[in-house]
Amino acid sequence: MRLTLPPITPSLLYLLFLALSGFAVADDSTADPARALSSADAAWLAAHPVIRLGIDPNYGPYSFLDEQGRAQGVVPDFLGHIEKKLGVRFSLKTHLDWPGLMAALKQGQIDAIATMVKLPEREADFVFSRIYLPTPLVIMTRNDEPRLKSVEALENLRVALVRDYSSARQTLKLAPGLDPHFVGNPEEGLDAVATGSADAYVGALGVNSFLAIRRGITNLKVNAGFEMSGNGQRFAVRKDWPELARLIDHALLAIPEDERAAIFVRWLPLRSEQVFRLESHSLASRVLPWLLFLTSVVSLAYLSAVIWNRQLRRELARRKSELERALSIAGIGDWSVDVKSGRIHLADVIFRIAGQAPTGCDWATLRSWIHPDSQATGDALCSQMETVSPGETIPDTFIQLLRPDGSTSWLEITVATDFNADGKPFRYYGTARDVSERKHAEEEIRNLAYFDSLTGLPNRRQLLDRLQQALSVSGRSGEIGALLVLDLDRFKDLNDTQGHDAGDELLIEVANQICTHVRREDIVARPGGDEYVIIAENLGAELSTAALQAGAIAEQCRTALSKPFFIGRGAQQYDCTTSIGVTLFQGADTGVDGLLKQAEVALYQAKRAGKNAVRFFSADMQAAIDARMQMETALRQGLKAGELQLHYQPQVDSSGTRIGAEALLRWYPSNAAPVPPASFIPVAEESGLILPIGDWVLKTACAQLKQWEADADTRELSIAVNVSARQFLQADFVDQVIAMLDATGARPERLKLELTESVVLESIETVIDRMRRLKEIGITFSLDDFGTGYSSLSYLKRLPLDQVKIDRAFVRDITTDQNDAAIVRATLAMGQSLGLNVIAEGVETEAQHALLVEYGCPQFQGYLFSKPIPIEDW
Repeated sequence: MRLTLPPITPSLLYLLFLALSGFAVADDSTADPARALSSADAAWLAAHPVIRLGIDPNYGPYSFLDEQGRAQGVVPDFLGHIEKKLGVRFSLKTHLDWPGLMAALKQGQIDAIATMVKLPEREADFVFSRIYLPTPLVIMTRNDEPRLKSVEALENLRVALVRDYSSARQTLKLAPGLDPHFVGNPEEGLDAVATGSADAYVGALGVNSFLAIRRGITNLKVNAGFEMSGNGQRFAVRKDWPELARLIDHALLAIPEDERAAIFVRWLPLRSEQVFRLESHSLASRVLPWLLFLTSVVSLAYLSAVIWNRQLRRELARRKSELERALSIAGIGDWSVDVKSGRIHLADVIFRIAGQAPTGCDWATLRSWIHPDSQATGDALCSQMETVSPGETIPDTFIQLLRPDGSTSWLEITVATDFNADGKPFRYYGTARDVSERKHAEEEIRNLAYFDSLTGLPNRRQLLDRLQQALSVSGRSGEIGALLVLDLDRFKDLNDTQGHDAGDELLIEVANQICTHVRREDIVARPGGDEYVIIAENLGAELSTAALQAGAIAEQCRTALSKPFFIGRGAQQYDCTTSIGVTLFQGADTGVDGLLKQAEVALYQAKRAGKNAVRFFSADMQAAIDARMQMETALRQGLKAGELQLHYQPQVDSSGTRIGAEALLRWYPSNAAPVPPASFIPVAEESGLILPIGDWVLKTACAQLKQWEADADTRELSIAVNVSARQFLQADFVDQVIAMLDATGARPERLKLELTESVVLESIETVIDRMRRLKEIGITFSLDDFGTGYSSLSYLKRLPLDQVKIDRAFVRDITTDQNDAAIVRATLAMGQSLGLNVIAEGVETEAQHALLVEYGCPQFQGYLFSKPIPIEDW
């Protein structure tokens, strides 16, 4: 890209450059070069005579290396002034690229970096000086590319970006859909665009121009400007040396304006060519041409000056108008206050941001614009302005405004101060930037972080914070509080049958109902799923009174949620119930996690009580839950350690001949007594361990069937395996069984699966389908515990069963209880009519056996024939 500069004066070029970049040069009155350093500053500098400073070698004309490897550019010239002012020496580190410089400063390998843009995330690691180098950003493209209207137009383009540069982060933030092409330095970025590897490059105007001229690149152009707040370069100093940043500011402000201008002019020179050459031998021939020449030059110069001055004024007016228009579009306006007269100047854009008519205003008017939430911030800013001293800076301030239409907007206000010879402020000035979108985005992010997006209630993160606060307040006041955990009953059924939209609608309605039926000061949260939490504080100092109030809140919510809900735009009625667990607290001794655990334990008891119930936490309940959790952990470890065994209880025919066996699970912990199945099977069911345990049982039984095939005495025996509802209803259960049979080589017709009525009733159509698929390969089915549950013939006749099992509860009293005897006879008659085999379990006496034989029972199982035995004793 060939750059042609207009023939303007060096100082004017400097001022224009600063104006275009939005960089305000500090007034010389704010920096007295002769002002002596304080004794503390002098002592610090004496203790640190050499400063290890990193400079970016790829950032010309600001900093670059010449052919001898020496640092050149604007930055080294500024460093000379700073060294002279502070009496220190900068040891330059020029061998690192930008990522290397950042890493070196973080790791303490250098003390400062000469050029860095101040970003919020960098302030955690570094201390920054004031801006001293303007670096306006532009978008570079090839000459034949169309004009880009904004940085957002980079979406879907391949854009070269220097890794870890602030311009790269801002570009990706504003155009997240672009295709980033990361490079190591600006030169590689320009090369990527020039050679077609990238569509565009975002970088500093001065750097781009310098490199384009230096490299002779002619096919690039400045396509568009790129406004980025605070993009000027600063010194970045290690976090533990804030003194150095302040001293660098002191030295920078002490550089006179004409010397600052000279530095920029040196690296942005105006070129001139020799336009004439005179040769003469006589005095007349030497003098006269000179006089004529000088006269013409003076006349021409005067005329040129008049014409150029007029053109320059027009150009300055045009550029000023463009700058003001750009600042207005960007939502940036200037302001100033004259201390003596009290006159306030505001740019029109500030009135627009505030939603006010652009008229004169005073302090009272300005204060009336401020939102009540920002009144204290505004007052604090005024106090800072009144007390600021020379050399001090006022941090940028964010003020929320309340517009006449009730909407809000945000301003980021920067403040600078002019002081008189007595060190008293006579003028305040600065900029006000519209950051409403940014603040609204931050608020949205905050809402996402602390509130549930569906119901608008506090989420789990905020719940934990509020609960911790409640515990602390309770500890100080002595007041008792309550924590209530609510869980909807059968919510999964609604999601599964009506879809998630219906489920979401119900969750919103439930949240509204809960908020309606709690006290105004109570906190309602939704930590996730179909669970809600209520924090009720200040329930009194008496336990009984607090319990009554907490119970009343819980009962009101339970009653309200028991009424029908109409979802799907009111088209469908849904009957919802909820279970509620309640625990009380007084002080913070239990802790947040402990309190939530107690409420969950109480909720568990409410579920166990039949749902749609309220239960309070008790210590005995906690002990039972703890024991259950310990057993779950031990069972999980025992499964891995091989502590589970299968015992086999023989099944016999009417002659006493063994026809098969039922596989029964036993647990022998290595460091404890055997655990009865009645104790650990429910734990396995509730925890989900029943799935890996059931898988192991089936595999072991199939392997045993294969071993029995090798012996003529056992070849025709079958093994019955109990299958839980959770295991049988797995989507891939049929495939699992087939895979086990294939892996072990067992014959399917020798495997019998025992199902309970609970399995069948949970999803009868699914159960029937899977039973038929398994029967097709030869597996048989037995209905276990028949008669203890629903026992409806309407489903029994539909099931592809082979056998029903008379439960031991009816066999036990068959000889003494006529009702049990009648049930047994009816079961045998039903089995015969349906073509089903019948087996009686729990046969323990000869009298029971004899009566069963008399009734026509063909098969038996029980201690009369054998207790369950390990396979070694078969």
